[in-house]
Amino acid sequence: MILGFDPAFAAPIQAGTKIHTIRRGYRWQAGQLISFCLNADQATGQTFHPDNTVSSIQHLRILHGQHLFIDERPILGAELEQLAQHDGFPNSEALLNWFHYHYGPLFEGQLIHWTPARY
Repeated sequence: MILGFDPAFAAPIQAGTKIHTIRRGYRWQAGQLISFCLNADQATGQTFHPDNTVSSIQHLRILHGQHLFIDERPILGAELEQLAQHDGFPNSEALLNWFHYHYGPLFEGQLIHWTPARY
């Protein structure tokens, strides 16, 4: 399936520093093929990175732009900073603010991994 990305995330994915992505909903499953496309290229299927396979999925919830949970476990401190950086954000504040701005006080979705990393 196609995963569309903002162009700002293409370089971190290609460099291997963005190792997962957060998506609303529950449509992704381990074992599915990922085609990495820029948002503007989704209709054409033009990819910017070699296809990969979803290695695992974790449930992710963000409350009020302040509290992040993975599989119902609170993610705090250094672990939250690491998650934010591995998702292509400079820090946890930027990640939490982005999701609060775009989705409001409650976000529920999936953390989609294409590496062995997990939280």
